[in-house]
Amino acid sequence: MTRYREITNGKNINDGCFHANHLFQVYYYYPFSAFSDPAKLYNDLRWNVTRPQGFEAVMRVRCSQGIQVQEYHGNFCKRIPTDVDLPGIDCDKTIMVTLKHDDKLQDGSECSFQCALLYTTAYGQRRIRVTTLSLPCTNMLSNLFRSADLDTQFACFLKQAASKIPSTPLLQVREQVTNSASAFCFLIVNFVLQ
Repeated sequence: MTRYREITNGKNINDGCFHANHLFQVYYYYPFSAFSDPAKLYNDLRWNVTRPQGFEAVMRVRCSQGIQVQEYHGNFCKRIPTDVDLPGIDCDKTIMVTLKHDDKLQDGSECSFQCALLYTTAYGQRRIRVTTLSLPCTNMLSNLFRSADLDTQFACFLKQAASKIPSTPLLQVREQVTNSASAFCFLIVNFVLQ
């Protein structure tokens, strides 16, 4: 039985069923030209077939005392609150982790973050990849915003908004993104550019 997928909303045409943790990638070639686009199409297809991939992955993020994981964003399944289950993972996929601090952090001390990913390679080997990051704590917002990655922060706003689209009116989501971005820009102007 052939299954067709509606690209605009990801629903299966046959049964209208769509799950947010499906991993698929869509390429758009506009306007497609049989003379100029075959090389790009070939390279995209070759990369999708040959890139290193992990299967049946489980990811966990741990933090220093006083900091905790608040929320995850991305295409995954969560069976237990601390772990993220990924049917497939590769270098083109991202998972966003929102953190919150619930305790006072000492100025000048270090806080650490660790992400562990257990996965199966295409050859059936189970591997674990651990990434650790240690950052200095500060109580001055100007130091915080000078080190902030603006592209990542705005990508965070957009991913949070995208997760709200199925359950919230689009106008309200757009307003929330605009307000978040405006408030962030206001903080940068007040604390960094002074």
